[in-house]
Amino acid sequence: KRIEGDKHTRFHFHYQGKKTSIWTAVSRGHSEIMEPIISQIRRDELHLERREFELLLECPIRQEHLTQIYLQRGFVKL
Repeated sequence: KRIEGDKHTRFHFHYQGKKTSIWTAVSRGHSEIMEPIISQIRRDELHLERREFELLLECPIRQEHLTQIYLQRGFVKL
C-alpha cells in the first residue's frame, strides 16, 4: 500500500488486510536512487534477494509470489 507524505512516499506490505513490519520509504525529491540505498532497501527493509528485488521493480512478481517469499522466510505468519 502506498502512502504519500510531504517528502517521502512510503510503501507497506499488507497481509490478510493487516499492515506488516515490511516497509520502505522513497524520497520524492530524487528521481534516481543510488546503489548503496537500493541495497539497503532490498536487504534490510524489504528482505529480498537481488533477483527478487529486480523482479519486483520490473513488475512480473505478483503479490501472491511475494507473500510466499515472506511466509517461507517467516516475516509474515498464517
